[in-house]
Amino acid sequence: MLSISFLSNNGDIALFLGPAGAYDIYYNPTPQGDWSNPDTFSAGHLIAHFKRPEFLSLQFDSFSFIQHAITETLLYSRDFTFNGHKYNFQELTPGGITLYNYLSNTPLPPAAGFALVLPYAGNGVAVASEGQDQQ
Repeated sequence: MLSISFLSNNGDIALFLGPAGAYDIYYNPTPQGDWSNPDTFSAGHLIAHFKRPEFLSLQFDSFSFIQHAITETLLYSRDFTFNGHKYNFQELTPGGITLYNYLSNTPLPPAAGFALVLPYAGNGVAVASEGQDQQ
């Protein structure tokens, strides 16, 4: 569970501090995850383990937007096969991944079973490991 600390606002910018932590990625070739039971998404094979540092998120009230960028370090990975191809996060993201997350403060009509829906977009960029050829 992610716990956010609210810091003092700076004008129309709200600041949130997120704790350091870790997370795992599992691969299940026959997924049957249930959004009402998040533990069902950890079925399958552990294929990657990442750690993240403490992070700061910003909320801009003037244009209804929350943003943060964070680099998460890959600590463990193992091979997995998807659609007949072998992958490993060590090859895909040898030093980890930098994630950019964008979340609107303006809610959308709730989906069935959810009290609140907020638009979200994000992207990630692989990080080279130290000493890796970066040509």
